Amino acid sequence: MARNPIKGPGKFEGETYIARYVHEEPDEDIGSVDELGWYGRFSGKIKGRGPFHLYVFEGSQGFVTASFFDTKAELDDAWDEIEAAYSNYYDEGDEGDE
Repeated sequence: MARNPIKGPGKFEGETYIARYVHEEPDEDIGSVDELGWYGRFSGKIKGRGPFHLYVFEGSQGFVTASFFDTKAELDDAWDEIEAAYSNYYDEGDEGDE
C-alpha cells in the first residue's frame, strides 16, 4: 500500500480530501454501511502531485478510512478482494433463505 499522496505536512491534513470522496461519485462502488461497509474506488490526478489510486471505506458507525496504492494494478487487486468478500457475504446470506 502507498503513502497518502494528498496528505499535507500537518498531522491531520489531507483527511478532508479523503472525506470528500465519500460525497463524490466513485469510479465504482460496492456495499452498504448497513452490511460489510461501503467501499468507493477512485483514480485520478491531483495537479502538482500526480496520479492517485485509492478506495474509501465507510463503516456502519460513520468512520471513514482510505487505502492508497502506488499503481492502478495494486488497486485492482485490492478491489478484487473486496468484491470477493461481498460475493461470499451475499452467497452465505442466500443459503440461510432456503
